[in-house]
Amino acid sequence: MLATLAGYGIDNAIIELDGSEPPIADGSSREFCKIIQAAGIAPQAEKRESFTPTEPIELEAGETVMTLFPGDGFRITCTSADKKGRFTQFYSTEITPKTWEKELAHARRFVFTRKSSTSSKII
Repeated sequence: MLATLAGYGIDNAIIELDGSEPPIADGSSREFCKIIQAAGIAPQAEKRESFTPTEPIELEAGETVMTLFPGDGFRITCTSADKKGRFTQFYSTEITPKTWEKELAHARRFVFTRKSSTSSKII
């Protein structure tokens, strides 16, 4: 749900739940996109504060490196490969409501992990 709000550029919303978490549905954002489209998006007159980086910021966690670069708009670029540099994948897109709906909303956002040989848990 939060990824969908970010994909649409919504940074001020009230979310009410009648359970402990939003429904997982198929793990994608498609249903949340439909809800936002049906409700509509209303711009607000109030000015908002935003963070604008002036120089690159880098974060390393194990073998993962993430870098935030200054720029106009919101672009995500990702390169993925195994430890030997094989099976390389590359993806880059400017995040707008259109690209969110067309290219990212269908992606599943959960995985199965195995706790023991007799049980598994969705995280």
